[in-house]
Amino acid sequence: AIPPDGVLTARLYQLSDEANTNYAYQEADLLDDRGNVVVNLYKSVNNKAGWVLGTWNLAAYAGKIYWLYFGVHGDGQPNFATEQFLDDVILTRGSAPLPASPASPSPRPPANAPRI
Repeated sequence: AIPPDGVLTARLYQLSDEANTNYAYQEADLLDDRGNVVVNLYKSVNNKAGWVLGTWNLAAYAGKIYWLYFGVHGDGQPNFATEQFLDDVILTRGSAPLPASPASPSPRPPANAPRI
């Protein structure tokens, strides 16, 4: 269950050459046990060539149990790509200390990372 004062953090590496979310996007959602979106945490087409810390206050959902979903959607156009990589996904109570960054983080996910 989501704790009182629950805070979700994740390190995100997002790439996209789409102009807007009409045809492709990166997202994170809280889902009920049937797979329905209860809360959309974000929907974007970020193109940030580097790891960025995302933080979401989940206190409003304390005591509830949801599935956490991170996804990428695209329209299948061969000349466009939308990608999202995650690391250090953590749910804490309140303002617990964030995890330290890796000593020497990879500047980019590996070239052989699966593309969906």
